[in-house]
Amino acid sequence: MQIPKYDFIDYFFPEAREHADLNQALISLVEQTPMKQECIIHGDFHIGNIVEEKERFTVIDWTNGQLGDPRYDFSWSLILLKIHISERYADVFRSAYLLEHFMEQEEGKEFNRK
Repeated sequence: MQIPKYDFIDYFFPEAREHADLNQALISLVEQTPMKQECIIHGDFHIGNIVEEKERFTVIDWTNGQLGDPRYDFSWSLILLKIHISERYADVFRSAYLLEHFMEQEEGKEFNRK
C-alpha cells in the first residue's frame, strides 16, 4: 500500500501563495520546525472524527491520511478543543497526550505552557 506524502503548506494551506505575507510566514514557520514525514497522520484529527461503540473508539474519515508529522494532528486537535470546547478540556487532552507521547523539550515547549 502506498501512502501519500505531501508538501505541508501546499496541502494544508493551498491558497496561501495568493497572500504573500501569509505564505512567507508559513514558510518561515516550517523552516524553524522541520516536518517529520515519517508516520501516518490523520490530517484532520479531532473529536468529531472519533466514534464510540460499546466502549471501543474508532477514528473515522481518513480522507486526509498521509505520511506526515504527528505534531500536526496533535496541534490541530488541541487548537480545535480550545476554540470549540474549552481551555480546560484542551489542557486535559494536552497533558494526557504528552504523558503517552514523548516530545523533545525544544519541539514541545509551546505545548507544555498554559
